[in-house]
Amino acid sequence: MDKDAELSAILNRVSERHQLIKDIEAKKFRFMSENTFLEVHCIELIEKNADSNVTQLAKALRVTRSAISKTAKKLLQDGAIEKYRKPDNKKEIYFKLTDVGERIFAEHEKMHQDRIE
Repeated sequence: MDKDAELSAILNRVSERHQLIKDIEAKKFRFMSENTFLEVHCIELIEKNADSNVTQLAKALRVTRSAISKTAKKLLQDGAIEKYRKPDNKKEIYFKLTDVGERIFAEHEKMHQDRIE
């Protein structure tokens, strides 16, 4: 077998094992089947950074503001986040987690901790 074919075979085995791990984790962690990667990482940033808004989330995640707006709309509908305004700034909309969002955040953190262990 030449080197390219050997490397391809190795990468395929790694990919198969990674998919098995993801399938097992999806059964263990409900958020993995209910939320997208972007939704979960928006929740993480909202939890870790006070007064998160669309612009800050878009910059941190390196996506468009439109992508964050759509994601935030879905998270608002799902009850994972809520929006608020500051008394001194009625224009800007900020986000904070609800109990649902905090559950997703906790599951996501647990998943990372399990992977580290």
